[in-house]
Amino acid sequence: MNADEPAPEPDSTGDPLEIPGPILREMIEHCRREAPIEACGLLTGRGRRADVLYRLSNAAASQTRYDVDPAELIATHRDFRERGMNLLAIYHSHPKWSAVPSETDLRENHYEDVPRIIVSLQSPEEEVRVWRLDPDRYEELPWRVVDGWTGPPGIAILPDRPPEAGPARHRRSTTEPTRTDHSDQSRPPVMQRTLVIFKPDCVQRRLVGQILQRFEAKGLRIAALKMIQVGRELGEQHYAEHKERPFFPGLIGFITGGPVVVGVLAGPEAVSVVRGMMGKTSGIEAAPGTIRGDFSVSKQNNLIHGSDSPESAAREIALWFKAEDVLDYDLAGSGWVYEA
Repeated sequence: MNADEPAPEPDSTGDPLEIPGPILREMIEHCRREAPIEACGLLTGRGRRADVLYRLSNAAASQTRYDVDPAELIATHRDFRERGMNLLAIYHSHPKWSAVPSETDLRENHYEDVPRIIVSLQSPEEEVRVWRLDPDRYEELPWRVVDGWTGPPGIAILPDRPPEAGPARHRRSTTEPTRTDHSDQSRPPVMQRTLVIFKPDCVQRRLVGQILQRFEAKGLRIAALKMIQVGRELGEQHYAEHKERPFFPGLIGFITGGPVVVGVLAGPEAVSVVRGMMGKTSGIEAAPGTIRGDFSVSKQNNLIHGSDSPESAAREIALWFKAEDVLDYDLAGSGWVYEA
């Protein structure tokens, strides 16, 4: 415990905050991606269950101070209120300190009685604790992870806004007195997960192994993999954003027309890496050297699907896999692939 940490009050006996596994995972990964910069975001929903995670950008790019662009904060509040949701909790990371509030957390608590989630990254295994903060004390609150999340498609996690979206004037909580600002130092690549689907034509043409080997040779790691026959309901959920488009029936007919192999790939900037290796949607237009450029001459029969953004990846992975089926592990020799 830090020297400036007040003594905690007894645990609350209220209803626990419910955090779906995919949202908890993204919250922790957001904090890990930003480290050693302090990260912050909001959880919103109806009742006590979090349905939407909003990542906020640290315009200060500081390890010990969080500055939020006021315009970003206002837009975020407007968005979740338009969705009929309430602010359930604010989360932020302690990159080098415990998951217990400090006096500065209490002193600069701009959200008053909104629960504060603190994600401690001081050890390899993250510590997540939830608190209610008052000016001179804090109280730990109950929370739990819930599975079977069925949040609205496409809004599970909203995208980041760039730090340069506006001037940073809203001071967020600090964990220690301000130290050196590392905003001028290069940041390591963002470690991500992305969903890939080897479509029915890829399976029938026996290209799954050859294409998967390209991703592994690139340096991506397989975090999950399975073969399934896609049902109509799952296909419609996956392609929900195209439901009103004229090609939607053909899209569903195609994806349900035979077995697929679906997987999760992980690695630095995995979303953009996979999209770049896939090539343009049409195999005719895709550049030689890309997967579609080498193996496809069709727009529909284009072999593979890859998530088009980190937000889509989070939604799609939660749709196709249970949280416990997506694995994190170290590969021998990964030090020769990834930057230190």
